[in-house]
Amino acid sequence: MGPIEQFFSFLSTLYTPRRAALTVFMVIGVTLCLIFLNRYFVYWLTPALKPVTDFYLAYIAFLTATFGLGLSVIAFSLCEKLCGMVRNILSKIEKRRQTIAEKHKEKLRMDQEEAKFIANFKAAYPHLEDRLVEILEHLVIEGDQRFLKNAERIQFLNQQRWILAVARVSKSEYVFKINKLIKPLVQEKFLEEINFNVENALASPEPAVRSILALLVSETPDERCRIEYMDFYSFKTQEILKSCFVLSVYKRDLLLKFKDYYKPIFEKMMSKPLKDSIEIEVFDRVEPKEKHNQIF
Repeated sequence: MGPIEQFFSFLSTLYTPRRAALTVFMVIGVTLCLIFLNRYFVYWLTPALKPVTDFYLAYIAFLTATFGLGLSVIAFSLCEKLCGMVRNILSKIEKRRQTIAEKHKEKLRMDQEEAKFIANFKAAYPHLEDRLVEILEHLVIEGDQRFLKNAERIQFLNQQRWILAVARVSKSEYVFKINKLIKPLVQEKFLEEINFNVENALASPEPAVRSILALLVSETPDERCRIEYMDFYSFKTQEILKSCFVLSVYKRDLLLKFKDYYKPIFEKMMSKPLKDSIEIEVFDRVEPKEKHNQIF
């Protein structure tokens, strides 16, 4: 076995990699000092040691080796600290990179879940019953509202996470808000519906609709609108009135009011202030009997 193989065999018997590295540093340090510094030690120490002992060269070599040993330990300690600092910096950089990657992955996952949630709501929205849509639209405009949590429709909307309970106000009532993910979509659909219904009403040629709009604009107080029965209850007229107004029985006549949030849109499109409500009298037209007798 050669000297190099013996050296590495010796290193393999050491306890830890750190001790092996320290031994390598010590061997290199001693070797370098003996090669490059021994001549200077001989020059400096020979005058003092030569008169004392004949083995002064051996003492000088021992002192040189000891000096190299000390320098190697110091160099190893410095390298060890430097490596530790570098390792800590690299570890922090890696942790930061992992944290950023995890945040990006989590954000991507949340974006995908939110996109799926919104897509599912978009697919379901056209098929929701009117009362569910009205609840969503109300929360979009008002911001929040208290409901009975056990109410069937509220339970359904809450289970779908379309509305969220934000506070409990009684044993069975909670304050709900619409989920912010679907709020823009509901608001957009709601405004589109209002604008469409208002534009449809303003463009309608139906006599009953024209009469109602004219009376809403009129500044005459307590003025009633008289509409013929056939005109008022025609399919097109009823479709328009039900989309924009609320009708209720008032004494012997009908009281017409705007649906919530419709009046401002009407006033904006007509550029005129409108009454809050009007009375409507629906009458039957009775054709006069034809005279069969003629006077000649």
